[in-house]
Amino acid sequence: ELPWFTRTWIIQEVALSQEDPLILQGQHMYPWNRLGWASSWLRRNGYLRLAQIPNQMQNVDTISNIRRSRCCWRLDALLVATSIKCHATDQRDKVYALLGLAAENKDMSSQPDELCPNYELDVTHVYTRVTLFCLREYKELSILTRAMGVSSDASQDQRKYKVGLLPSWVPNWCDFTVVERDVAKSFSWLSHPNNANAATLGFPEHYKASFGLPIRLFESPDQSVLRLSGLKADIVFSVTPFDDKPPSSRGHAHESAFLRLWKATLSFLPEKRALTDWIASWVKATTAEQYLLSGSIVEQILKDGSAYLLNILSDHEHLWLCGTPPGGGHDIISLLRELSMGGDPESYTSLASNLCVNRKFIVTSKGRMGLGPEGTKPGDIVSVILGEGVPYILRKQESSFLFVGESYIHGLMGGEAVQAWQRGELAEEILELR
Repeated sequence: ELPWFTRTWIIQEVALSQEDPLILQGQHMYPWNRLGWASSWLRRNGYLRLAQIPNQMQNVDTISNIRRSRCCWRLDALLVATSIKCHATDQRDKVYALLGLAAENKDMSSQPDELCPNYELDVTHVYTRVTLFCLREYKELSILTRAMGVSSDASQDQRKYKVGLLPSWVPNWCDFTVVERDVAKSFSWLSHPNNANAATLGFPEHYKASFGLPIRLFESPDQSVLRLSGLKADIVFSVTPFDDKPPSSRGHAHESAFLRLWKATLSFLPEKRALTDWIASWVKATTAEQYLLSGSIVEQILKDGSAYLLNILSDHEHLWLCGTPPGGGHDIISLLRELSMGGDPESYTSLASNLCVNRKFIVTSKGRMGLGPEGTKPGDIVSVILGEGVPYILRKQESSFLFVGESYIHGLMGGEAVQAWQRGELAEEILELR
């Protein structure tokens, strides 16, 4: 009953086909590679994000990338690339339908037990076993980018199926009821090499929260408990939802949402000489420094963000000036005029609104700004787990923690927490996630 282009099982039908599959439309016949080229062109030029482009074209693009690769993709990359786009009648097949494509199963004589299809296991056990295999095999946490999280997260209501007893740290690869553009964007990246090598899963190179230190995994007798070494770096002070209303009108989309995020930081407004860094922190936080997604550089996105701030703050002074000290608002406007020279407001808002959807804007107790999962609450812990590029939001629960999800926290992305630990200001702990 599932539309053909949305089925997880058809990925291997196309990717492993010895001949170029044929597309039939009425009396016309087209080779698959023409459809794949068209979808790739749409992606490179930013059109796949538009609502009027069928979401199945993203599926075509992903399948075509897998088919073109000379090397098999790792299973973690396959899962992250397909789990939102593709559907299955049996949710265990969200994993099992990919095993024939995975690099880990290239040698069938030494196939890992965790990657052998077993329909006697339920969805919870299948997803947990596969996640633990990837963590132990690759010593990377990027596979947790679609973790189950907490019950208050928006992604829980976007699922077609409810999975009982799935640990908060285990990815939920079950079908979504919404298209990918309506799902919170992952901070992890799938790199697509130009030489047709396999795509790899990871984080942008400038995400270095753990300062290059290796991951430290500890054995647990209970497979539902993940034990890792990490640092408690900060505490969430306030959270602000990005947008709970549709855009008001063309040209003014999300203005009220960005004004809310701006006002959320005013209690930490610094003195005049530190305003430049503070504005830069706000722009980087609201874009999660993912400027490469828009083909830009960090200096340009700072100009773009300053130009957008100048526009909305100038137009709505009455909505935010009351939160600033005397003269502070005019200092900000004057500085933004300097910082925004050569900036494009639309470039900023296109990127930021894409990254902020279904996320919370976070201000920590130490005045850091960032983006976290939609389920983040004040009092949650900002942790840096050794071995990974981003901080993670955790929630204390008796002697263990719930895994709320990945975050971008400006001021922790360059290894600052590890450096504080090396100075004796933070303590390394074993964090038990359930």
